[in-house]
Amino acid sequence: MLRASAGISKDRRGKMKGRDWVLMASGAAIAAAAVSSSYELRSRSNGLSVSKEEPCDAPRTSALALQGQVALAEDRASARAADVADSSGTKRRQGRELESALRTQLGQVNVKLRDVQSEKRDLEAKIRKLEKELSQRPERESDYEFDFSPSDWRELAANHQVKYRIPCPMPAGLPWKMAQSEQDELGLSSEDAEIVTQAHQRSNARVWSTLRPLCLQVVRDPDVVDLLGATSCLRLVEQKAAMSDIAATQQARRAVAEVQGGMRQRPAPGEPVHPLFDALMAVTSEAALFEADLAESFGPEEAKRVWHSMSCAASRK
Repeated sequence: MLRASAGISKDRRGKMKGRDWVLMASGAAIAAAAVSSSYELRSRSNGLSVSKEEPCDAPRTSALALQGQVALAEDRASARAADVADSSGTKRRQGRELESALRTQLGQVNVKLRDVQSEKRDLEAKIRKLEKELSQRPERESDYEFDFSPSDWRELAANHQVKYRIPCPMPAGLPWKMAQSEQDELGLSSEDAEIVTQAHQRSNARVWSTLRPLCLQVVRDPDVVDLLGATSCLRLVEQKAAMSDIAATQQARRAVAEVQGGMRQRPAPGEPVHPLFDALMAVTSEAALFEADLAESFGPEEAKRVWHSMSCAASRK
């Protein structure tokens, strides 16, 4: 007898494929036919008159049922394959949509970047144009004698000279205080006058922190140095420098004027310089420092007016 399972293959999970169900059905039909033939031969040999169709009804019914199961299995397999295909198609479609969205965003960002770069180039061109126009304009002369411009410093440098104006140096322990008459003349309140007084004290401390060590190199007596004060100490440092090397003294003055005029860089911290250079840089820079200190409370224009109108100041013309 033929076996219905002949030629059936299974997948890796042990399940039969759709085409194997067809092979099984075909084998079952052949087996049923063989059973029918055998039954008919035995009936004839016994002298029985039996129709050959009757004993085959059950096998035929089984074959038909099996064929129906095969068809149902095939339909289910097809449905599962369709589901898998639909899932794969959905994933591919979603992947394409995501890629399209990312490409769109990338394009938008590139457009914005080009716009920003173009705007940057336009602004840089405007800056260069404005800088050129400013460089070609004549320098505005200040209303104040000691508010020096770069051209003023260049002229001083050519003559190995410096000029300066600083808040008047006060002896230690004797701070300066603005008089009431000067407050009224400058239109300052008592609170404003106190701000100026405190800025004046900070200015004295800055200048003295530079001049005192330089003065000690000349006098060698701290008590005498303190009695001399800032103005006298600056004079002694200059005299000592001129007695040692007049050419170096002139060069130190010129270097200070060139730095203030923007013609050369200020020496880096720790770089060796002439003692007179340090002393003169301290006093020529102090006006701007004092004015900036006042500007924090009064603003730039009012600070300039107050500073250049103050009566208590030491200067070199």
